[in-house]
Order: sequence, then C-alpha cells, then structure tokens
Amino acid sequence: LAETSLVPLERSVPETQRFSLIHRGRRVMFDHILVSRTLLGFYRETEVHNETLGDELLAQLRPGEPRESAHAPVVAEFGDP
Repeated sequence: LAETSLVPLERSVPETQRFSLIHRGRRVMFDHILVSRTLLGFYRETEVHNETLGDELLAQLRPGEPRESAHAPVVAEFGDP
C-alpha cells in the first residue's frame, strides 16, 4: 500500500509558517495538498500565504462586516524533475 499512499506537501513548510487557519488563537494546518509518489518527483516547493490571516472566530463575532475567507491559500509548485 505504500506505493499508493499520498504525501502531504506541507511538511516542507517551516513549522512556524505551517498553518492555514487560526481558530481561537490556535494556528492549525487545515488545508492540505496531497500528491502521489509519482507527482512528488516533479515537486519543487509549497507556500502558505498566511501573512494577513486573522482569527476566524473573531470574524464570526462581527456580524454585518464583510468577511474574506478564513483560510490561507496553500500553493505548490511543480516542474521538470
């Protein structure tokens, strides 16, 4: 089964930046990119664009204000091996 398992790409992101959601002040990696071992051979890097991410619970407590997504974009780059 190891040949058919998927690999989570966020493991290559530094731990301090490895979160895509903040809930009650807790940073969690909620969103994932999973790839096959074959696609992993083309993998270059992953970025999590969480620089301006706010606590999603606090946003819910402010009714009437426009809300953006509470999730940070997770982006992976692939290229020739």
